[in-house]
Amino acid sequence: MVEYVSHTVEPIAPAPAELTEGWDTVIVTSQTAVEQIARDARNADVLRRGLQSGTLMAVGEATAEALRQHGLRPDHVAGGSARSMLEGLNETLSGRRVLWPCGEDASLDLSELLKERGAQVRRLVLYRKRPVPANPALSAEILERPPAAFCPTSPAAAEWLFGVLTDAAADRLRKTPAVALGPSTLEKLAALGVERVEVSRDARFGSAADLLARLATAAHGT
Repeated sequence: MVEYVSHTVEPIAPAPAELTEGWDTVIVTSQTAVEQIARDARNADVLRRGLQSGTLMAVGEATAEALRQHGLRPDHVAGGSARSMLEGLNETLSGRRVLWPCGEDASLDLSELLKERGAQVRRLVLYRKRPVPANPALSAEILERPPAAFCPTSPAAAEWLFGVLTDAAADRLRKTPAVALGPSTLEKLAALGVERVEVSRDARFGSAADLLARLATAAHGT
């Protein structure tokens, strides 16, 4: 297995005025957001105090496990997408205050869906992703030693990957089976023209690795 890093994570410190309390619901949609909450004692303290009378939701089991490791136990674990999170909320959210700690590049779909139900949403940006420079060896690696399968671990990683490849390498990769950790990455890969995308049974790197191994085994006929 060959690993390439697509982005580095740059923390963003929220302004003190953004760290207010009294939220009815806190929604966490990535493990990176959990890490940024945990690394800053001020963020973690505000979140814990704010949850004394509210509920904590995780987008999927991997994010839920990351929260538990830092002493934050989610009240609801969704199925890995924005719409699955809505299934754990009341149909009408009029007047409810929702805090959403996330990355700068997070899709606004969740926020818009919550607002459509009447929620007051505070999007708290805790980090941004910085793309790493293109590695010329990557395109050569794909053309000279074609992978049996590949797995971008986020929509941003998928976009970076096809953005740094030569046309020939990108065309080769589009014909290679891909593994996605969730529906957002699945949609991004489909939009980039990847012909076959399978989604791991849950949004965990271990599950993705198991699926990659099965695809590679099938490709080599063993």
